[in-house]
This record gives sequence, C-alpha cells and structure tokens, in this order.
Amino acid sequence: MNKRQVGISTLIRLIKYRNPFASMGLAFTLVPLFVLIPMIALMVSSDTQPYEKYDHKKIEAQGVEMPAKITYAKVMYNVSINGEHPVVISYNYQNNGQMRNDKFATMDLEKIANLNVGDEIKIKVLGDQSKMAGVEPFSFPFDMFYIIPGIFLLIGIPFFIIGVLPVIRMYKLYKNGDVREASVVSVEPAKRGVDVHYYFTGLHQDKVFGKSRADYTYLSQKQPNDKVKIFVSARNENNSCLVPKLEALKYNWAV
Repeated sequence: MNKRQVGISTLIRLIKYRNPFASMGLAFTLVPLFVLIPMIALMVSSDTQPYEKYDHKKIEAQGVEMPAKITYAKVMYNVSINGEHPVVISYNYQNNGQMRNDKFATMDLEKIANLNVGDEIKIKVLGDQSKMAGVEPFSFPFDMFYIIPGIFLLIGIPFFIIGVLPVIRMYKLYKNGDVREASVVSVEPAKRGVDVHYYFTGLHQDKVFGKSRADYTYLSQKQPNDKVKIFVSARNENNSCLVPKLEALKYNWAV
C-alpha cells in the first residue's frame, strides 16, 4: 500500500499528549546530546593549551633528549588534587638552530622541587612537541565534565524506551498500517482520554485483541460490539491502534 501522509506535528502531538514518559525521555536524551555535550566540548577545546594535547608517552619513548633552560614556573592554585597543585614550567631550547619555547605541566612535585628559573633541565623533543624527560605530565581531567550529560542520558534512555518508542510505533502505523475493522469490547476512562479495547479477525481467522487511546467522545459514541476502524501492522497483528479522527480529517485519509 502507499504511505499515508503524516506530518511531523502529529509525531510531536503524540509525544506530548499520548504518553507521560515520552516528553521526559525525549528531553533527558536530547538535551545532553545537542546542548550539554557540544557546550562542554567547546569549553574544553577553548581552555586546553597546546602542550596539553601532546602525546607525552610517544615523546618520552621516541623523542630526542636535549637541554633546555627554565624561563618561568607557575603553580596552578585554581586546581587542587589531594591538597596539591600542579606546576606549569616554561622553558626554551634550541632545535635545528632555532630557539623554541614550550611548556610542561606536572604533579610530579618531588622531581621538580629544587628547580628554579634559569636552571638547565633535560627534555625530550619529537617534531615540534616536547616534554620534561623522566617527569610525569599533568593534564586536567576534563572527562569529569561529561559525567553530568552521562547522568542525563542514564535517566533519559529508560524513559525514552518506555515512552517514545511506543509513540514511534504508532506514528509508523499511521503511515503504513493496514486498515481493518474491529469490534469494540469496552471503553474505559483514562488520563487524557479513554482506552478503547477491541478485537478483530486476524489473517489466520483468530481473534486478535488490542487497546488504543482515544479522545473522550468515544465514551458517548461507542458501545460494546460497535465497529471501529483500526490500523494494523503488516508484520505483527498484535501491533495496532485506532484510526485517529483528527489526522484522518486533516490529511484526507481514505479509510
């Protein structure tokens, strides 16, 4: 069969009104993916210094040892780990006849305790990158900022599965479901509408039962054994829903 026209506004309406978990699941899932994570990534990228991006293990293993002279040392008081602060050491060195400047941050405080400005140190150089030889580098643990989006996702994904996936299945039924006729079993009040219980004859001539949310007009308009139009999945007859009146009129469905 040809696909029926169904606008994105219908999907939004289903998410908003048909399932209380859907809006929460969608919000908790999309906010981290499209707001928090890009924002944090931009912040981390803007605050990261060039020397923090070096591959220090590769430099230590493959770099050429050279002498360098300390030009400046700064304690990072805004960062504290177990009561201690990392130190950023600036130094210059000659490489291929050119004077170069670089920096190195470390928490290996014992190895740098007696160093002063003007002292000569050993560094490892690999290409345009360098590090202090035999000293462990320090890099700010930016990964911890991703814990907050992770918490949002952990909360949102279960709500998304519970709330949004059924809505998507219904949306697909609106577009692709086979039109069948069903008999009403009962109409029961529910939040934001009524639950209509019905059954129809399956492809194997057995009774297939279903339930679908509808507006309050069904309470007065439909009685047990009344006929209603439903959409049924061609792949799974247990997946069905009522033909929605609003969309049928809006999109001129011939059902």
